[in-house]
Amino acid sequence: MSNLNSETSIPMPQTKPLSDDSTHNLGRRTIHGGAVVFGSMLMQKLVGLVILAVMARLLTPEDYGLLGMVFAMTMFLQIFADMGLPLATVQKADLTQSQISTMFWINLLLGVLLGIAVAAAAPLIVYFYKEPVLLSVTLLCAISFPLVALGSQHRALLQRRMAFGRLAVSEIAGLIVGGITGITMALRGYGVFALVGQQLTSCVTIVLCNWLLTGWIPGMPVRKCGTRSMLKLGGYLTAFNFVNYFARNLDKILLGRFYGAAPLGLYTRGYSLMMFPIQLVSGPISSVMIPALSKIQHDLPRMRAVYLQVLQMIGFISFPLMVWLMICGNDVIAVVYGQKWLAAAPIFKILCIVGIWQGIYNATGQVFMAAGRTDRQFKIGLFMAIVLAVAFALGIRWGAKGVAISYAAAFSIAILPYLAYTYATVGLRLWVVLRSLWPSLAAAVGMIPFLWSVREFAFTQWSPVLRLFCSFLTAGLVYLLFSAMINRAFLADMSNRITAHLPSFLGIHFTKEPII
Repeated sequence: MSNLNSETSIPMPQTKPLSDDSTHNLGRRTIHGGAVVFGSMLMQKLVGLVILAVMARLLTPEDYGLLGMVFAMTMFLQIFADMGLPLATVQKADLTQSQISTMFWINLLLGVLLGIAVAAAAPLIVYFYKEPVLLSVTLLCAISFPLVALGSQHRALLQRRMAFGRLAVSEIAGLIVGGITGITMALRGYGVFALVGQQLTSCVTIVLCNWLLTGWIPGMPVRKCGTRSMLKLGGYLTAFNFVNYFARNLDKILLGRFYGAAPLGLYTRGYSLMMFPIQLVSGPISSVMIPALSKIQHDLPRMRAVYLQVLQMIGFISFPLMVWLMICGNDVIAVVYGQKWLAAAPIFKILCIVGIWQGIYNATGQVFMAAGRTDRQFKIGLFMAIVLAVAFALGIRWGAKGVAISYAAAFSIAILPYLAYTYATVGLRLWVVLRSLWPSLAAAVGMIPFLWSVREFAFTQWSPVLRLFCSFLTAGLVYLLFSAMINRAFLADMSNRITAHLPSFLGIHFTKEPII
């Protein structure tokens, strides 16, 4: 067996606790991890954007809508595929080989059972949507469940080690192999099956790479090896994911059921593009901060200081970015997807209102996981799911645009109580967070009328690509100007954090005694 907390393979007994030296040079390792994850995420997003742009031109909105119908159903069962056990592996302070091996076999058993359940449900999905082609699509998608389960604990081990370089290799390899497969199949006229082939080959590649890069082979499962606390943490996380599924997919289910594949395809492409920059900002931070904060979970002042700085950086980047996307939505859609997708632009711009707070919302999971309080995460997730479900039910009457409007309105209302409850988990008050985010939010809102005026009257005769480029530069300059006017000290602090740690992107300022 390999030592799961080091980069080298050291044989050790199954029951021996794993030495955890991960707090050694944690500040330097977190900064380095942030640099690697951000670089990897940036490369993935750029490569993924190219693949998406090519496939969007080869396929139709109906193709994406058909896959969206199946995903809306299969992703519900995907919630139960790992029971939150990989993140429990990352979070647990003391870990043994027998615990991880047991978690691996539990994950694999769940994956096989859920794959069978999806295959059995294929006729029901066809009946629900009245689309015969969904039978084959669903049966193929069922294969992904055991495939994902085979690699879930291996990925968790790499994340626990903070071996983000190795994770980057497997994820980028999966993206490239999947993209090549999807484009090849799309060129040969496979339609929606090109999207399925892309997902399956990407999954296989990632699993193979993670097995090779961890060098870990699971042993036999062991009863009474101390996994009960991990199962409890993972169980509440699964319960949260269960209710969060409805908050994230009920809109798509309703659109597919009542309006068909084409409107659903427009909505899902708008939603996906809105989430693209948010995932680029918050994804790397989440990957690094969950294992880092877990190591200092018993030092709440230290944890709060780190987390608050992370939120400041997320807001500083995501607030103006989402405002720019909202104002320039038509050009963004035209450049990324092509002119035939312009009907998605109004939906995209409305969803960008959700995106303004989405980065901050995504970072709430770090609090619950690091503190080991996924029970609180489930409770507040249930609240958000109910709010959004009511909103979607009211908005579906007016189609995709109505759903987007109801989503933006409900999310904007519910986000503050959601954040207040989340931060109370670690004794962080909401007003402290809002005070730290205020300069960035005010500067981003202040640039709206100026950017809209320039966009509407100054660049009207230019090509969409040139308009987008010039509006981006204009937005950046206006945002920095407003930031300096509102709080020059805050702008200087943000600039110092970024320049001090490029290309780490995390922007956490370390003194002689680092806070992590």
